[in-house]
Amino acid sequence: MIRFPGLYFAFFLLLISCGKSHFYYGNQPISNGVWSYDDTLTYSLDIADTTSRYDIGLEVKHSTDFAFQNLYIKILTDFPDGETVSQTLPIELADHTGIWFGRCSGSHCQVGIQLQENARFDRIGQHTFRILQYMRENPINGIEKINFFLDRKPW
Repeated sequence: MIRFPGLYFAFFLLLISCGKSHFYYGNQPISNGVWSYDDTLTYSLDIADTTSRYDIGLEVKHSTDFAFQNLYIKILTDFPDGETVSQTLPIELADHTGIWFGRCSGSHCQVGIQLQENARFDRIGQHTFRILQYMRENPINGIEKINFFLDRKPW
């Protein structure tokens, strides 16, 4: 006898929502959590459809020993025709009081950042995204991994 059918349905929805699959998911660990100017994280994917829209984002895993509130990165986007576009972005990892954003467990935190919503690629072919640390200090300690992802939007 099921006494709380709504509870079981909510649990089922929670389970299926946790398994979200990305159109593209690139995982780049940073060796020993030490990221220098020379360490470029590279994510390459092939785009075959110029009509689809995507949400583009990052997941940053860092140590709670990371000494800064923000992480500055530079993203270079290489298009199939050889054009490169550069953008510098601050990523907020903590609020002004030092409370970390995202999910934290023990001495590690992970925060998701949406870079662009409803993006469209107007060129077919290989697209490469390169991410560089752009802080005033070199190297920086405590950034452990940066995952880059694209989620295809439903029509």
